[in-house]
Amino acid sequence: MVNAEYIEDGQNYYNKTVEYVSVDQLENRTADMDNGEHVCKVALDIVESYHEVSRKRFIDTFSQHVWTADQLSDIAGEDAITCNRRQVLGHQLESLEEAIKVLVAR
Repeated sequence: MVNAEYIEDGQNYYNKTVEYVSVDQLENRTADMDNGEHVCKVALDIVESYHEVSRKRFIDTFSQHVWTADQLSDIAGEDAITCNRRQVLGHQLESLEEAIKVLVAR
């Protein structure tokens, strides 16, 4: 990135950070790509962009609602088996970390 001072935008002047890509980086990214690979890359870029926008929009909409703790648990909470398994694994992790401390101290 380059900080370019006094960039003209119509009649306005302002400081702006400008992002750029070197020619070498462009050559490396476009080398050995046939039409099929290019179409797949473009399609994947579009899907990833759509997913990112959709995810942000879902989070924005979801966060605008007022939910009680019970409602949140019903909508987005873990089931009892997963919650129990996570707790067991957490205890095992703590035990293993303590064992490492004991072994390192020797």
